[in-house]
Amino acid sequence: MWKKFVPFALAENIYEIEPDFYKKYGIDTIICDLDNTLDAYYVLTPSNEATKLIKTLKDNGFRVIIISNNTNSRVEKYAKDINCEYVSLARKPFRAKSRKFIKHNNIDIKKAICIGDQVFTDVLFANRMKMKCILCNNLVEKDQFFTKINKFFDKHFRKRVLKKKLAKNWRDM
Repeated sequence: MWKKFVPFALAENIYEIEPDFYKKYGIDTIICDLDNTLDAYYVLTPSNEATKLIKTLKDNGFRVIIISNNTNSRVEKYAKDINCEYVSLARKPFRAKSRKFIKHNNIDIKKAICIGDQVFTDVLFANRMKMKCILCNNLVEKDQFFTKINKFFDKHFRKRVLKKKLAKNWRDM
């Protein structure tokens, strides 16, 4: 049961991961969480850092998709500003809406990786989809109310993963 909560790899944040890491594992599609992974939830438009990252990934031949549990108005504006495909109101860790998008857009799940900041949404979602996942730390401490509840339990699983060395930092792989 606990394996469902263990990521493929760990990272401080999405911005430190080099494109060669994805290439090493045959990744062609990068599925990103939005809030506290690409930018803080209160940042309405992509930061310069996020814009630069998406451009770098696309220039390296990767398809970048944002899959977020946030509202359509939030995700759509953000994704369109950086010319990304997206799924809003995804209801992660549930798979139905994202699976439909993935199937409709002919995405090979074996060549995709999910990057997010939460064990109970992003990691569980990716593992249920049979997709690799990188768990990042929060970009900022400030979180939405419901996310704070998840993060309370999240920190215990992170400690367990680190203590038992169940996942490695992406740099050590």
